[in-house]
Formats: sequence, structure tokens, C-alpha cells
Amino acid sequence: MPVRTASAKDDDVEAFAKAILVGILYFCAATFSLELSHGLFGFAPIWPANAILLAAVLRGGGQARRYLAISAIASLAANSLAGAGWLLCAGFTVANLAEPLLARMLVRKLGLRPGAPTVSGRELALFCVVAAAAASVSAFVATLFAPDDRGIFFASWFLADFLGMLIITPIAIMAADAVNDGAWRRVPARMIEGVSLLSLVTVLTLIAFLNNRFPMLFLPLAAMMPVVVRLGTIGVSFGVVVIAAIAAIATGLGSGPVVMVHVGRLQEAMFVQVYLFALYAACLPSAALLGAQRRLLEDLRENNRMLNMAEASAQLGHWRFRASDRHLYWSSETYRIHGMDPAGPPPALDAIFDAYVEEDRARVRAIVERAIAEGSSYEFRSRIRRPDGAIRHIFARGEIDRDPNGEMISVFGMIQDCTEQSEQERALDHARIAAEEAAAAARLASETDPLTALPNRRQLLIVLDRAREQATEQRQALSVAMLDIDHFKRVNDTYGHVVGDRVIQRIAQAASSALRGTDVIGRFGGEEFIIVLPNASLDVAETIAGRVRAAIEDDVMEGFGDWPNVTASLGVAGWNRGESVTSLLQRADEALYEAKRSGRNKVCSARRPMPAGKPGAEVR
Repeated sequence: MPVRTASAKDDDVEAFAKAILVGILYFCAATFSLELSHGLFGFAPIWPANAILLAAVLRGGGQARRYLAISAIASLAANSLAGAGWLLCAGFTVANLAEPLLARMLVRKLGLRPGAPTVSGRELALFCVVAAAAASVSAFVATLFAPDDRGIFFASWFLADFLGMLIITPIAIMAADAVNDGAWRRVPARMIEGVSLLSLVTVLTLIAFLNNRFPMLFLPLAAMMPVVVRLGTIGVSFGVVVIAAIAAIATGLGSGPVVMVHVGRLQEAMFVQVYLFALYAACLPSAALLGAQRRLLEDLRENNRMLNMAEASAQLGHWRFRASDRHLYWSSETYRIHGMDPAGPPPALDAIFDAYVEEDRARVRAIVERAIAEGSSYEFRSRIRRPDGAIRHIFARGEIDRDPNGEMISVFGMIQDCTEQSEQERALDHARIAAEEAAAAARLASETDPLTALPNRRQLLIVLDRAREQATEQRQALSVAMLDIDHFKRVNDTYGHVVGDRVIQRIAQAASSALRGTDVIGRFGGEEFIIVLPNASLDVAETIAGRVRAAIEDDVMEGFGDWPNVTASLGVAGWNRGESVTSLLQRADEALYEAKRSGRNKVCSARRPMPAGKPGAEVR
């Protein structure tokens, strides 16, 4: 067996208490209206009971059936207390329940919000249709049980229920919402204004309906005008309720302009109903339109506030030039971008171009004038000079509005201060250039021998590998020469490492001067050098190597006085198709070893050695 919590029990008690309250309100409203109909006053211009029930079922959610059931009991009791028979009580109760049921279904189907603080004119019109449909059904059912004068009875019932739903239901919904969210505890500042205006309505309505000499039905309408303007649709509903109560009581007591017509009680009741309907129909649309206009103005102010915040954050302003009267509008941010006071007038159109720096002025004017002539959009980057002399970088974009005849209506544009962006771009450009230079320097350092400024071992291997690939693709010859300084350890030991480094530098210079433009020489390590000879057969390579050996032998060391002659030995190897770089270098090293072993200052190749002496042929 399920166990109900204390919270669930409390909710049930609260829901039952609300249902009892709805039933009591329905009974009181119905009894009061029936007393007006059958008692002292003879009629009830408005039937508020069904309007209260409609508000309850619209806000009741799952409690709608409970509200309908207890309201049915209240309707039976009120009609029975008024002296109606059980059949008539049952018929009128069915009519009373059919009305809110049909209205609730139509309201939900159409998505209407009666009683909401903001209601559109379309919603008001649809709610009037819903109220008319529900009141017609209710009046039709009730008329089936009417004893006589069914036409007048139908009209009276319809008008009373129709006015009740139009006027009372929004007030009841608003009151219920105020109770639910606790708004009734907070007295808004406008309540004083509302009470004052409704007091004016009360006073002028009393003057109109307590006077039996002059018809003054225009006074309540005049009193409703400030209510329409200041209080909106809800204020109109309250005002009509006040007028209806005073009109019903005064007319029932035989006072007011209605009794001057000298017709029967029922006709007087219908006259008051028609008057109230006409008053409500005259005031409600105006109140709805004014309310919609007020909401649009509030939305516009809010949107402008958000736009100003967004423009200030993005440093982006907008402007508009109207061609008909040459009126120029600037947003606040446009003033700030130009360094001007937003409270001041915008400058003349021709003076705007003067804000641009002299170097950009002609270009900007040409861009804008061409866009106006062609009716196209434009955009550009430029610089403006503020009144204080500060230079700001801006980005501008504009569009031309034209009428169907092609005549220009206006020019709309935006301007953005991109000074910080431009400075950042310049800083990034400088940083990029510095990074590229640093990368190039680092790459050069990683590929270059610091002593000779020649390619180092790593770069030499890359150059040799590329030369091998090129020789393979283009079916060309390729050779390498390996150079080693003779007795270099003796030079270091005798003259020191400073002289040794100088010897390496001078040999690098001498060897480089003897090479072709396509040849590459680099320091392979220590006192060893590698010479890459693209498109050179072994014979050509031997000739070039001999020329290098001779250039080194003939070189003179300056600045060190008497120093030993420095020579070099070279080993040459020609590349065989399909041979690896490692194998090629190994054969050149073997040839170099052969030159060292056979007396130094020689060129030997992997094929045959060459004797010392001058090269026998010039290689170009």
C-alpha cells in the first residue's frame, strides 16, 4: 500500500481549500447578480460568476474538474435560493458550466493569455471571439429553459456573460497570479496613480448616473481616457467594472440617464449592457494599441542600450545620411571614435572627409563617390586625425539605399576603430620578420662551419645526397674529392691553435677560389674537407682537384713571418650509378689515404694516382 508523505497531504489540503474558495466566490457572485436580476434592481448587467470560474479553470491545471464540480453545486444553490425550480436550476447550471468549458478549450487551442501583463491586439480580438462563442452557447442552453421572451432573454444572458468574461476574467487571473507569486504584498508605485484615476472614473460616473435632469453618459467615457493611456487593458477592465456597478445600482434605484427613456426594467438592463459593451469596445483597442506601442518603445530603448554597449565594446559605430534633407546621424560610438562629444551636433557631410589624414583623403573620397554613383557597397581601411591630433586607424563599410526608381534614399555605414588591431598587426609583422631572421640565422648556423663559413658535415651530406638524386634523374656524372691538410698536427704543435685555425681558413679560401661555380666545398671535420663536383666525370674531377692542390701550395700566409709551406692531399672518386653516398665517400677516403701514403701533396683517384705538379688542363 503506497505511503503518502506529509508534503503530499499538505498539497491536497491546499488544493481542496482553493476549490472551496472558488465555490464560495462563485456562489457570492451568482447570488449578487441574481439579486440584481430579481430583487430590488431588476437586472444584472454583468454575470461575473462564470468569469471567475473561467479564470480558475485556466489557472487550475489538474484541479479544473474539482473547480467545475464545486461551482456546479454553488450554481444550483444560488439559483435555488433565488426561487428557481429544480429543472430550471439544473438547466441554468448546465449552461453556466458549458460556458467556461468551451472558453477554456478555445483559449488553450488558440494559445491565448487573458490577464497577461502584455497582450497583443490579435490576442484581444481572439479572446473577444472566444467569449462571444462561449456566451452564445451558454445563452442558447439557458434559453431552452426560459419561460417566455426568449429573444430578449437570450440577448440579456449573452451580453451579461460576454461582458463578464471580457471584463472580469482578466482581472481574476491577474489577482490569482498576484496571490500565487506574492506580488500583492509589494505595493507598486503605479498603484497610487491607478487608484487616483479609478477614483476619477467613480466620481464622474456618479455624477452621470445620479443626475436625472441631463443625460451625461459621455462623462464616464471622458474619465476612461486617462485610464486607457496610463493603465492599459487591465485598467480599462477595472474602470468598466466600476462603471457597471454604479450604473446597475443607480438604474435600479431609478436614477440616471437610462431611466429617462421610460422603458421597462429588462430594456433598461439591456441598454446598460449595450452601453457597457460600447464603452469597453471603444476603450479596449486603444489601450491595447497604446500598450503595444509602449512595449515597442521599451524594446527599442533596451535594444538601443544593448547596441550602445556592443558598439562601445567592439569600438564600432554606425551612421546614416538621409539624402532628402541631407540629415546626418551619428551613433555615440561614432562620435567617440572621431574624438568628439556625443552631445554635440555631427559635422557637415563635406567636413567628414577632412577628418581623414591628407595622404588618404583623396582615396577615401573617390571610393565613397564611386559607390554612390554605382549604387554599390564599399569598404576600406584608412586613418583619421582627431581634434587633439591623435591618429586612429579605422575600418569603414557602407551601403547605398535606393528607391524603386534608382534614386538614392540614404547611405548607411559603420566605422570601427582598429588602431589596436593595426598596432598588433605591425607588432606581429615585426615579430614574424624577427622570427624569420632568427630562424634563418639558426638554420645557417646549423648548416655552416663557424670557422670557415663553409657548409658543415651535416649540410655537406645533404648537398651530396641531392646531387646524387639529380645525377640519377638527369643521367649526369658526379664526383667527390676529399681533402686533408698535410702535417697539420705539426703546424698546431709548432705555431699554436690560433695559427692552425688561420691555416684552415686560408686553405678554405684557396680551395674555393679554384672551383667552378657549381661546385660545393665544405669542412667535413678537423682538417678534412669534402668537395662535391656535380656533372663532373672522374677525369674532370681529377683536373679540378689538381687545381685546388696547386692553389693551396701557392698560397702565402701573411702576418706570421717564417712559416712552413702547407700542402694538401686529395682523394677523388667518381660516382657509379646506383652507388650510395657512403660508398662514394669511402672510396674517396681510400684514394686520399693512397695520396698520403705515396708522399702527400698529391691527388689520387679511386682509379689511378696523379703525380704532384701543376694541373695539365683547365676545367670550366
